[in-house]
Amino acid sequence: MSTGFDAPEENEEADRLDRRIVADRILSLLTEAPSDWSLRVGLLGEWGEGKTTVAKWVATRASKQGHVVVWYNPWSAHSEADLWFGFAVALFEALEKAGIEVEGSRRLRANVGIKKWSEWPRKLSQASKVSETAFSLVEGVIRIGKKDIRTVRSKLGSHRVVVIIDDTDRVDPNLLPSLLLTVRNVLDLEGFSFLLPFDEAVVSATLGAYNPAWGSGTKFLDKILDFKVSLPEPTSAQCWSIFSNVVSAVSSSIPVDRMSPISDSLPKNPRRLKAVVRALATFGREVSRYGVDDVDWLAIVFALMIKQESPAFFAAYTQETFREVTTNIWLSLLIDRDDATKTQEKERIRLLLEKYARAVPETHKRIYELCENWRRLHGLAGFAQIRNSLRLLDCPPTLNKTEVDTVLAEWLSNERPARVTEWITFQAKSRHITSHQFVADLFSFRLNDTTSFWRGQPK
Repeated sequence: MSTGFDAPEENEEADRLDRRIVADRILSLLTEAPSDWSLRVGLLGEWGEGKTTVAKWVATRASKQGHVVVWYNPWSAHSEADLWFGFAVALFEALEKAGIEVEGSRRLRANVGIKKWSEWPRKLSQASKVSETAFSLVEGVIRIGKKDIRTVRSKLGSHRVVVIIDDTDRVDPNLLPSLLLTVRNVLDLEGFSFLLPFDEAVVSATLGAYNPAWGSGTKFLDKILDFKVSLPEPTSAQCWSIFSNVVSAVSSSIPVDRMSPISDSLPKNPRRLKAVVRALATFGREVSRYGVDDVDWLAIVFALMIKQESPAFFAAYTQETFREVTTNIWLSLLIDRDDATKTQEKERIRLLLEKYARAVPETHKRIYELCENWRRLHGLAGFAQIRNSLRLLDCPPTLNKTEVDTVLAEWLSNERPARVTEWITFQAKSRHITSHQFVADLFSFRLNDTTSFWRGQPK
């Protein structure tokens, strides 16, 4: 089972986006058509929105209902031979696991010279030569005749063959048209249903570039697919549910309740949302060294979200916004609520976006909204704490006040000097510096009091 932040969610009970409703709808389309029909359904969504997760749930449900499920991911195919031999292996292997062996399977085995389908990668070069000399590549490799269809129908009865071709939008652009046309024409088989998860914008653009006569590619897709099902955009409440639960699962040091005001600002894309959590989790170890009230948690999360969109913009924006000057830009906006001040701030952000962020309207809009929401939620809280919290992200200090007070108290007691030496050695190793450097930082901290608290490790 795949695990990790980006792995498809295989446990339906963990569904916080109501994707099970989408899976139910797709399953009905794929399996409830007349038995002599062929059907093609497109599952549409952007990168990271959970298409593979939904497709896996559809596959699990279809299998439990007695349908034969064929899972094929063609993204690694670099030639027609890769594409169609890979598909043939997935198809015939799934049929054989269901106790169905068709003539097309026996013929392909004989021509390529394999006994087990697991042997096919080693035989691919030979298979390519066979396909070029003995029969046309597509029809020869995956040819399923009327006799084969009768065999399948007699074994499955009212059940169907459900073929899921995942990551269609990642297929080699030169192979994509062949894949789609073959699914529509050559594989237009009785009792076969196809589910193609992909990003419609990506596939449409690829088709349009491949053949300008197809225009944007959308009309081409309309001829290929019988139905299109789009993943709905998550609500703010759903995004917060994912965020809060994942953060709680990966770190007990991070007070999730302090971050609830940012729920409306979280990324709507589940994968990007989890990327923010991943960055926050790596910060969790550092946070455990401080008290909950020592960190501006809103600043931390907004910083991570803005950096996700444009690290260069983030660096320029925070340096300009939170510089240590008498007049702070945010404070000016709180005092001067006239339109001129607001216009000035909007222009400031626009200029920074043009200089540092990618020239993508959606990205500029997203960053501007994050900056404004951050300012709005911040209110009159201390700007010094924001600066200190942001420094924690990039340059954690060698020591903090609590740690210094602890070691000095033990040191000055002069009761267990060996314990102090052990502590210094341990702390130095954990920070990847020498004991001498750690002691120097310790005295520097004491001499400069809390000023050096935020200086970070010496270069």
